[in-house]
Amino acid sequence: MKKLLCAAVLATGAVLSAAAPALAADAGTTSVRETRMFTATAQNTTPGGAVASAANFAFSQAVSAGFQRSQCYLHSSSTRPSSVIGLWFGTANVFCQR
Repeated sequence: MKKLLCAAVLATGAVLSAAAPALAADAGTTSVRETRMFTATAQNTTPGGAVASAANFAFSQAVSAGFQRSQCYLHSSSTRPSSVIGLWFGTANVFCQR
């Protein structure tokens, strides 16, 4: 039962793509940069595992949107306990720029 619960917890990851693409031009140049923030939430049995899972989901969402992994970084993260003892929610925000 515990293995099934852990598998269900690890399989649960709500990935939300937040913030529409923003275009910003540098002053005095003609280059245009696209920036985007990806937010993901995941559950795990440890706080660090929850953040790592959420970050992996957010990075995979960014790659699916056409960004290279090297164009993105982990901007912020947070954890909070679940109402179920022993489970944690992790949220990660990944910022990408190209």
